[in-house]
Amino acid sequence: MWIERSREVIIKRCAIYTRKSAAETVERALSTLDAQRHLCESYVASQAGEGWVAIDERYDDGGFSGGSLDRPAVKRLRDDIAAGKVDVVVVYKIDRLSRSLIDFSRLMGDFEAKGVSFVSVTQAFNTSHSMGRLTLNVLLSFAQFERELASERLRDKAAASRAQGLWQNGQRPFGYRLEKGRLIVDPIEAETVRFVYRRYIQTRSSRLLAEELHHKGIKNKVGTNFTGTSIAKILRNRLYRGDLVHNGQPMPGVHEAIITESLWLNARKTVESIQQEKRTGLRSPLPHPFKGLIFGASGQLYSQNAHHNRYGQLFRYYLPSGRKRSGPERDWTQRFRADTFDDVVLNAIAAFVPLQDRDKDKTAKIKAVRSLISRIDIGDNTITIGLHSGAIVVADLVGRIRKTKPRYAVAPREQVSS
Repeated sequence: MWIERSREVIIKRCAIYTRKSAAETVERALSTLDAQRHLCESYVASQAGEGWVAIDERYDDGGFSGGSLDRPAVKRLRDDIAAGKVDVVVVYKIDRLSRSLIDFSRLMGDFEAKGVSFVSVTQAFNTSHSMGRLTLNVLLSFAQFERELASERLRDKAAASRAQGLWQNGQRPFGYRLEKGRLIVDPIEAETVRFVYRRYIQTRSSRLLAEELHHKGIKNKVGTNFTGTSIAKILRNRLYRGDLVHNGQPMPGVHEAIITESLWLNARKTVESIQQEKRTGLRSPLPHPFKGLIFGASGQLYSQNAHHNRYGQLFRYYLPSGRKRSGPERDWTQRFRADTFDDVVLNAIAAFVPLQDRDKDKTAKIKAVRSLISRIDIGDNTITIGLHSGAIVVADLVGRIRKTKPRYAVAPREQVSS
């Protein structure tokens, strides 16, 4: 009589991972996520006698390259492995999980640390055996070799295209149009580029130059206004002097330059001069005497905006925080000349300033006044100045760009609230 001994089967929780890169078409056989998962589920089912069970959680990455581990499903899979929820990782092919030997080695280290096995369905091995690990490393090395060859072919193609004068960087740059992949100078936009370089040398300010272009009605290539940032990008773009930049290295291009070499050098000298002034503090320091004390009618905090003109003269304004500061949409009615506004505050509370501080210069006097003020509220036509002592001083609102002559009205001491 034969007696069959039953053996205890240990359940192994199998996580099925699938991936499809963006370059793989949906119609291609076995490239879809569902097709890969179906094959993996069939393989897991064939190992049911070993206790293999596919877990319900899906780890699918659609449209992601295998050259990086920065994929949502891979991150979830690693988290679940770290939490001890997975015993076996099953894939259709090794390159579905990773095409990088370094990344795959990192994954295998995570798997081994948690006692997780790795199985490739079509390559018929798993990492619980030494032969499986050896075969895995060999196959992965070839996968990385293939990927590097593809990258080299792309680089060679791009280099050949650049040598023929073909544009390889996507959208056309301002000042040029694309004809059969080549950069051709656009006469109208090119004249704007030359104007930007010439005027920047004179104005020494990207923001002022952007405002000047707006007043002239000159738009960028998408029909919107230039900004200080976009002007700065034009000024450092070597394309306009006839160069191309690849991997951060400039090289001579075959396209026509828009500006002369001397104009490029003069503009760069101007940019470097301004940067040097900022580093060494040659420009005037920015005073902000009432920072954090000024509030609008709706309670919004006022901040300060400032710029230097081409002669180095400083212009300061107070405006609500978050308010658009440049362009046609800016609200000038809420902008105040800071120097005028500061004078209003100084004159309004002059009677409260200690005698020893009244004859000081304006800078020193402002410091003394600030120590007295707790809050400044801007109304429709007046400003209300609250002092730490409990006094309230009211002054006519001046300094708004559209207004001129200031008048002052100081609340009598007997009206001071306690």
